[in-house]
Amino acid sequence: MISKDNYQLVKKAIKIHNNLKDRTYLILYKVNSKQKAKIMETPILEENFWHLVGCKIDDSKKLTPEQKRQVYLKCLTEEDASDLLVYTRQSQDVSKKAHVVINMFDFIANAKSIRLCHTDGTPEAAMFKVGAGSNNGVIGYSNEDKGMTPKTAQQKSIYKIKAEANDKIVLIISKPYGHTKYNRLDYALSHKIFPSIIDELPNDITYEEKLFNENMKK
Repeated sequence: MISKDNYQLVKKAIKIHNNLKDRTYLILYKVNSKQKAKIMETPILEENFWHLVGCKIDDSKKLTPEQKRQVYLKCLTEEDASDLLVYTRQSQDVSKKAHVVINMFDFIANAKSIRLCHTDGTPEAAMFKVGAGSNNGVIGYSNEDKGMTPKTAQQKSIYKIKAEANDKIVLIISKPYGHTKYNRLDYALSHKIFPSIIDELPNDITYEEKLFNENMKK
């Protein structure tokens, strides 16, 4: 089991994670308006939460998928499920990682302060492909079968990975996980990025016609 103190942090972190869960997000980011946007498509799924905060459901309990789902829900509703969790590595990792998730995981709420960088040429490249964060911590995204999946939470500055981590988020749109068309505008740096930013969307990205209507009128 994990300690009660660590479980309190996990409960806070899971609420942040759950606010974004079950949707796929398309994040466009770049250094300035003269540059073409880089693209990251990331699904936020329940199965990826535990590793982010440095713990996991105890394998010795031999829980079914539905029982594992109930552990997530217990934690979300602040019931005690600490006896069903174990540390992935060390107990102090949970405190460090949970704080990063609490402060940095919500890339919509923190869009203005988050900076992104690709990890090519850095030691972190072996662990994740894209880092998103600030001086308060980094969420690392790895290229998995389902997209760029949040893989790790690290208590370090994004500028420790790359000093020139200057890419900022300019647009976030999302759709329910498994759906074809994007149907929600979650963040735009300014209405001034329209309509040109739409032309920077990949050709294989489809979205509902009404998605950008309000911004196009401004």
